[in-house]
Amino acid sequence: MDVAQVHAHFVEACSDLQVPATRAAADEVLTNFRQTPQILPACQYILDNTDAPMVQFQAAAAICEIILREFSAYQTQDLVSLKNFMLNYCLHRPNLPKYVRDQLVLAVATIMKRGFMEWTETERENMFTNIKELWDMNNEQAPVLASALSNAYVDQFSDMKARAVGLNWEFHHKCKVWFEHHMLQRLFQHSLQTLHRQCHGRENVAIASPTPDILFETVTLVEKMLHWEFDETSDHAALPGTSGIGSKNDNSDLDSDEPDARPSFTVFPRSWRNLVGNRDIIWLFFTLYLIVQHDDRLSHRLRQCLIQLSGQNEKFFDHEHEAIVEYANAMIFGLQKCLNSISATSTDAQSIEEQGPQILGVIQVARRLIENLPVLLLSQQGEFYIFLNDIAKLTTVCLRGTVEDVDQGWISEAFDECLATWVSLVVNLQQAEETSRNNNNENERKEIEKLSQFLKTFSFTIVQNYIDTRIEMASSSVQDDDEELDGGMKDRELYADQLISIATLARLDPCQSLHQLQYVATEQFTILKDLFNTGNMEMERQMGITNERIHWILLISGSILADAGEGEKPLIPNSLMHLSGMQALAEDQVVNLSNTFLEMLQYLSGWGTTTIQATFCSPQVAETLIWYMERWSKSYLLIDEEDYGYVSPNIARQFGKPGPSEGEGQRIVSFLIDQIKTNFGMWNADEDVLVQIIRWLNTCGMSRNLKNGFLHAGMRLFVMEVLRVAVMF
Repeated sequence: MDVAQVHAHFVEACSDLQVPATRAAADEVLTNFRQTPQILPACQYILDNTDAPMVQFQAAAAICEIILREFSAYQTQDLVSLKNFMLNYCLHRPNLPKYVRDQLVLAVATIMKRGFMEWTETERENMFTNIKELWDMNNEQAPVLASALSNAYVDQFSDMKARAVGLNWEFHHKCKVWFEHHMLQRLFQHSLQTLHRQCHGRENVAIASPTPDILFETVTLVEKMLHWEFDETSDHAALPGTSGIGSKNDNSDLDSDEPDARPSFTVFPRSWRNLVGNRDIIWLFFTLYLIVQHDDRLSHRLRQCLIQLSGQNEKFFDHEHEAIVEYANAMIFGLQKCLNSISATSTDAQSIEEQGPQILGVIQVARRLIENLPVLLLSQQGEFYIFLNDIAKLTTVCLRGTVEDVDQGWISEAFDECLATWVSLVVNLQQAEETSRNNNNENERKEIEKLSQFLKTFSFTIVQNYIDTRIEMASSSVQDDDEELDGGMKDRELYADQLISIATLARLDPCQSLHQLQYVATEQFTILKDLFNTGNMEMERQMGITNERIHWILLISGSILADAGEGEKPLIPNSLMHLSGMQALAEDQVVNLSNTFLEMLQYLSGWGTTTIQATFCSPQVAETLIWYMERWSKSYLLIDEEDYGYVSPNIARQFGKPGPSEGEGQRIVSFLIDQIKTNFGMWNADEDVLVQIIRWLNTCGMSRNLKNGFLHAGMRLFVMEVLRVAVMF
């Protein structure tokens, strides 16, 4: 074989590959080259005799493919020599483009992975020896190459990016386990040393742009290792033909009251405790993050590292209190620094939007910390309440930012994460309360009461701001026609997690939240009636805004007053039941708000189809009102008192069964039957409203309490008519 002639054809093909007219022919030449037997020496010759990046890249890519296909056709020593050649090639060419260098080190990693079963233990160990030698060289390029080579090894030996080398699952698994036990932790330790040298003495000084190559390569490497799926801690059975864990976040039911599940995170072995649970190492990552925030790519990777570091639980520390406290303090201290940095620069809507990724990442770190450590342990850390106060301020900032965030970008996502963080804290506190009842610990009880009062104060602030913001956003929503922009999804589906979170927070102190809802519901209902009475089509825009506001008041109220209860019987929330029981009937906030919406249903259903007022009626409000009634009636109408430890006399009297409580629920059932019939006639041309009516009827048929009442007074014939119409959709 004339390698010089092969080289010339190869270079020409690489040049032609960049010209559209000759690309197909050039690609065929390169494909034929890669399929030529025993062509590796020619690849090495081409690399040794060119400085053209495209030629270098294509030669390296050819080596990868040939190694996978013809590994057994070459002598071990020849492959080792080729590996060393490519490493020296990268080392002595400091101006080599990153994409060429990465392809060359990928070829090195491919050789080591493909021949894993043939290598002796010493030859396997040489993988780390080569990397350590590069890290220790007094050469600016060598540590960069060491990190790049480590990245390639981690990719090849992990489950996530390993090339399909045509071997069985057992081969891949053995490679991964060996790498995990012999290489991973040492690579991580050396990476930390490199990062420490980069940020030493720079605690308050940003690293100048452009970011040094060594820092970017090493942070990329560390992020990959922190996302490693450890075989030792994997909670799934290792089955042939599988690699990696898919997301545990299955498609959730949009009508469920459970927020979307979190994706799975790395579970570290306890042998990693001194690395990922160490105060100094945690602070190293926070320090790096704070000094590279100008670099979007690098700061994103460091946020992902911090999210992984924030997920250690008591079991990881063998329940050693001192170690857990040290870890919690380090995380809270670092988060506090990040929150202060955000607060210092978030002065207006534009700056808030620009900081969206930072806000989202920091809140994700905070949420994971709160989810994994007991709230009583966290609350005993000196900065914890200041930390929560800053998160509350940030939540409000993000919420106000959503008014301007019409594209549902970073700020909207950050607000969702803020809400989820508060819900995690509430759930954590409720678990602590249950444990405390059994322990009879006075100090714990006082701490729980202190934290509970703190949460009640901030929860109402968040709920109040959310209601006010939705009222304010109604104007822009009407103008922008968001229903179309959101791809046809209903608001109750699109914002399901928000509504669930707001309901959770509102129920902590329902008195204030219901007072706010009663005020805005009464106000907007009064405005709506005035607009109906005016009968002026020139008021169309104001009518649209008012309808949008009522739509959101119904969504929020329905979420707070009742749960979805898919597949089960939803009970009235305990805090609402007790609030109702503590108030006189005339002042009962739960009863009064419920009656307001019953009155609204009657008012909006009372117009003949030929009246001008019927043209003012909003199909969106009608659909949402019927959704609310379906949700509310499942929990409140004709309740079984034996399902509750305590039943409010007011709720039993107003909505319960006839009998000892003299409940008037049957009267309301009859009233609702009339309203269903009326709305079926009013909206028989609107598919969305009719579908919601059918869902309501189906719910009534599934509810033991409601079924009998809704089949009285000729309702059976009406149901048959509804079923006939339903077949048409």
